[in-house]
Amino acid sequence: MKLRSLTLENIRRFAGKTARLDGIGDGITVVSEANEFGKTTFFDALHALFFEKYSSSGKTIKSMQPPSGGGLRIAAEFEHDGALYRLEKRFLSKKGAALFDGATNRLIAQDGEAEAWVTRLLGEGDGGPAGLLWVRQGVLGLEAENASQGEKKKLADARRDLMSSVMGEIDAVTGGRRMDRIRKDCETDLRAITTPTGRPTGAWKQALEEQAALQDELETLTGQCSVLQSTLRERTQVEAELFRLNDPDARKRLADDLDAAQQEFGKAQAQEGKIAEAQQRVVICQMEQDRIARELAGFDDKTRQYDLAVSQLASLNAQIAEASEQERASKARLVEARQALDAGQAHIQKRRAAMDQALKHEKLKSAEQELARLNSVLKQAKEHVDAISQAESVLKATKATKADLTRAEGLARDILHAETVIAATAPSLKLTYLSDQRAMHDGLFVDQDGLVALHDGSEIEFPGVAKLVFSSGKDGSEQLRSTLERNRAELQAILDNCALSSVDELRSALQETTDAEAQKVTAKQVLNALAPDGIDAIHARVKELAALGQELEPDNGEGVTVDEARHVLRSSEDALNTLQVASSAAQTSYDQHRETVIRLGAERNVCQQNIDRFNHDLGDEAARSDLKSKMLSDLATARQKTNEATQTLEDLRKQSADILTVRANLQRSEAAMKAANDRRAALGLRQTDLNARIEAQAGQGIEEKRDETAERLERVSQRVQRFEDEAAALTKLLTVLDAMREQARETYFGPVQEELEPLLKILHGEAALQFDSDTVMPEVLTRNGDEERLDSLSGGTQEQIAILTRLAFARLFARQGRHVPVVLDDALVFSDDDRIIRMFTALNRVALDQQILVFTCRQMAFAQLGGHQPVIQIEDLH
Repeated sequence: MKLRSLTLENIRRFAGKTARLDGIGDGITVVSEANEFGKTTFFDALHALFFEKYSSSGKTIKSMQPPSGGGLRIAAEFEHDGALYRLEKRFLSKKGAALFDGATNRLIAQDGEAEAWVTRLLGEGDGGPAGLLWVRQGVLGLEAENASQGEKKKLADARRDLMSSVMGEIDAVTGGRRMDRIRKDCETDLRAITTPTGRPTGAWKQALEEQAALQDELETLTGQCSVLQSTLRERTQVEAELFRLNDPDARKRLADDLDAAQQEFGKAQAQEGKIAEAQQRVVICQMEQDRIARELAGFDDKTRQYDLAVSQLASLNAQIAEASEQERASKARLVEARQALDAGQAHIQKRRAAMDQALKHEKLKSAEQELARLNSVLKQAKEHVDAISQAESVLKATKATKADLTRAEGLARDILHAETVIAATAPSLKLTYLSDQRAMHDGLFVDQDGLVALHDGSEIEFPGVAKLVFSSGKDGSEQLRSTLERNRAELQAILDNCALSSVDELRSALQETTDAEAQKVTAKQVLNALAPDGIDAIHARVKELAALGQELEPDNGEGVTVDEARHVLRSSEDALNTLQVASSAAQTSYDQHRETVIRLGAERNVCQQNIDRFNHDLGDEAARSDLKSKMLSDLATARQKTNEATQTLEDLRKQSADILTVRANLQRSEAAMKAANDRRAALGLRQTDLNARIEAQAGQGIEEKRDETAERLERVSQRVQRFEDEAAALTKLLTVLDAMREQARETYFGPVQEELEPLLKILHGEAALQFDSDTVMPEVLTRNGDEERLDSLSGGTQEQIAILTRLAFARLFARQGRHVPVVLDDALVFSDDDRIIRMFTALNRVALDQQILVFTCRQMAFAQLGGHQPVIQIEDLH
């Protein structure tokens, strides 16, 4: 089967519209559109057409209905065994299914028969070829992640049936049905004594439970015997330890040790108090020393700043005197430069007046020449304006449009086709007269041996005898005739609207319109070239030039030329520029010297203020000397006090004991005393308890009960061992049978491996796939000698392998003569640039004799896939 077209009516986003996909080729066909265009809608519609019953109104069909409601129609044209067919289904409203001959439009089957025909074509259920080869958006593997167990079983059965049908006799692969029977008998015997997971059950479980119970009982009795012996030994040890703890000398040693530790800890605490006081004294002395040092440093800094300010003031006075002299000299130069500049400006005014007079005379000559040219342009422009007006008259008189012609020509073709089909399929009647009497057909006499074409309502009258009225009933042409009448009415409406009588007249009228439009465009282009700013602008310029001619006085021949006047003016302007530069330089020099005098004066004022402030803070030189001597003396005294306090602290620390060691010794003594008292009390209670337990266990015959239980356990253990041997033998036999069936695995998966090998080489070089025998799905990928489970690979690699596997399945179906197209909806979404090009190569390799339909929104990436790229046509429903 090869798809050729797909038509949707009133489906999802195509509400009230018809969406048609034509031009599906033999190899790769790529439908590349943006997101939200409706590509997945086409995929879902295709799946519903071939797998959903027309009577269905379930979730799948309801999800395809647009918000506005209404019935759904889906149709597809496809080839099968060299013949063209068309399958149509209507859902929710006017439900039905129909299969037509694509060449003659003959109805082949309807409703259930049509669906049964398609089922036979594609295989039973959605687990058949299409179910394996049509990949929905978002499915990475061979099965959707959210697929139910039933759906997974259908797909697994389809894959298994495909493998079996390719290989022929399945017994030749699995080792024969005899092996299956032997394996089943072994498994039945094994299941009688074990669960499927290998856990014991039945008689074996009962023997194990009895064995466990006896082992528990034996352990209990043995433990009780051991407890009695250990209890006697423990009572002896408890009595000996109590004797040692109650010794008077031992108790006195503990008391003396605790008293000594307490006295030592008291002395250590008193010494720690003295050290804390000494530490506080050191901190106070150090703070006083730091304060005096900071004050001394501040005094020295201010003294240095005062000396620097006095030196700076003397330097500024000398700089101000020099700058004032330079200011007076630059001012004199500025006055001289300004006088020369004023004289130059007066001279340049005279030269400019002469230049203006020369320009006026030259402008008059240019205006006369431009006026003559514009008058010529106006004449040519008027001719093209008239041509535009004539073309617009033709365009205004025509009501027809290109859309009218396109629709009319399509309707005419449809009408001709329908009339031809009706004429070819309509019944006819041949009359042969036996007398002179003539029959009449629709009011006209029929000639001798005349052939009468019949249609609904045709009347054949035999005057005076009878009248025959022909009725075709509900035959297959009723819909075609209805369509023919609608098309005729629509065509006539188009012609009436255009005030024309035929399609040829409509075509001629549009040709005249096209010619007029071309003439109008040409005239406008020439007019734009002649008058880029419009004709009104030319008229305005003509008036402006005429007025200019009246304003300008004619040249009397006495003035100089424009070039002569311009030369003299430029010489004068150069001289003036030189004077302006000299004046500007003199001004800049004066401004700089003046700013220097002002800046130095401001700096001198700031310097004098700093000197006054330092004199206020420091006093005269004698006072400064006395103050520094006192500060040095105070600093030496503070340093001596700090050293003395630090020495006192060090002496105290050397004389003191380690407080942590003393505290630890006290805690040890207290803990030893408490532990002895607690142990003495605990041993007394334990001694009482042991005496009571020994009295309770004496005389119960525990050892005799232990020996009897040991004999019973030996007999049960032998029975358990027999069950273990039987289960081991059956398990080993099953393992051998499974190994033999595994040896046939390569033969079983040989065909699909043969198809996969060249495709895998395109993507991964010398890679290979291993299939799971139960699920018939890829399980392990081997690359570069390493085996990787598919579920551990990236999403992109899983998707690529799944698509290659589907392509291999498609090749296997083709071997059996079941050609089903591969349909991919937004596949390869996780592939990088390199891998996607290799996948495109694999798809093209398979597409040499396999139809592949790809829906994608990745327009740029899939441009390199090649193949056919049909356009989806969308029209409003009539």
